[in-house]
Amino acid sequence: MPTLVASLVMVVIHRALAWACVHSPRLESLAVGVEREVFRDGQFNTKQMSAALITRTDVLETARQELHTLDLDDVQVGILERNGQVSVIRERATSGAH
Repeated sequence: MPTLVASLVMVVIHRALAWACVHSPRLESLAVGVEREVFRDGQFNTKQMSAALITRTDVLETARQELHTLDLDDVQVGILERNGQVSVIRERATSGAH
């Protein structure tokens, strides 16, 4: 019985926090976190990387896995998402003269 009560309390707290986060962006950023830009235009943002406890290797690993490249030459931005994954976005190709 105590296990069932403890489980129910955890579910109720989780639901209440989720509801509160929907209605309060400030609470959501505190509870869930915010995105962090860790790379832009050839430069790592070491302040954001340090705050998020990720390394250059983590960003390079994502580039290898998602973009199948060994470097960040064609990467415009790298963002550490709220779920802990790094997203890398390629630079837009410039359109040639027609």
